[in-house]
Amino acid sequence: MALALTAQFPCLKNNEGHGYESWYTPGRYRHPATGYLEERLRNVRKRLRAHTVRDGTAIP
Repeated sequence: MALALTAQFPCLKNNEGHGYESWYTPGRYRHPATGYLEERLRNVRKRLRAHTVRDGTAIP
């Protein structure tokens, strides 16, 4: 996703490395993935989980 994002919008590309590392960096050696996209998705999942638990609906 990060690679596609920087390919579609070159202005979002970082000058270091391949250019998408600030958006997504895969985890290594039992460390979680990092980057803006991964952190955002992690927070959205957390809020969704809290919302569904609060409402009593099942999480698919």
